[in-house]
Amino acid sequence: MKKQMKLPLDWSQEKLRTLVKIDQKTLGKNTHLDFIFRYISLADVNNGKVSQSLPQIIFAKAPSRARRIVSQGDILFATVRPNLEGYCRFNEPVNDLIASTGFAVLSPKILSDTEYIYQYLYSNKIKSQIHAMVVGSNYPALNSSDVANLKIVIPNSALERKVIASLLSVWDESIEKTQRLIETKEKRFRWLLRELISKPRTDKNSKEWEKVKLGKLFGKEVFIEKGKALTKKKSPKEKSQSLLEVNLMHTIQTLLLIKFLL
Repeated sequence: MKKQMKLPLDWSQEKLRTLVKIDQKTLGKNTHLDFIFRYISLADVNNGKVSQSLPQIIFAKAPSRARRIVSQGDILFATVRPNLEGYCRFNEPVNDLIASTGFAVLSPKILSDTEYIYQYLYSNKIKSQIHAMVVGSNYPALNSSDVANLKIVIPNSALERKVIASLLSVWDESIEKTQRLIETKEKRFRWLLRELISKPRTDKNSKEWEKVKLGKLFGKEVFIEKGKALTKKKSPKEKSQSLLEVNLMHTIQTLLLIKFLL
């Protein structure tokens, strides 16, 4: 039997429905046929972000799933394949934004709770609850009632929830910026490496470069077989020397990487 987690005195466990309204606003039959909106499908949400190139659709030609009205402060919760964590939130004002019925739209009763609830959706506690609901299903999906009954641990103070959410949001931004920096550095390194190795040298340093036949580098005849690495028969002494060359090459590559990443 699982040991129940002991909560701090000023914290409590609540069902999500006590904190949010779910699918509060939808497009009805009386919607004007010429109403134009931006449509969010399940494929448009990834890693907490919404695609920047959402299609504009006229209601008369809209898919039947285009019904959920999205407003500032709302959180989208993908109920289809929820294990993929198709979540996003809208902290800024939005206009004419409609989501697929494949999402549950969570509208926090207290606007400042948006970030806390959004961050909590990624917690292991939510993951384990969702897993228990969809395990064994060929087409994993939740309904709005399932989402409403998800349990969430919260501090009783709305201010404390806001502070915690702000801290988690800052961490997210820092991680995202670091990842972008790493990707930029890697691209720069690959570009510099291509410049050094692939392109002919025509500047004053070109004298430092020499064009040689591949066989000269190996010292003996080499054998090339389709789909396999470059090989040749080696004596024990040559094998030892090759290992030394490989280690030296790794060292050079490491030094190049450090040089160009700094």
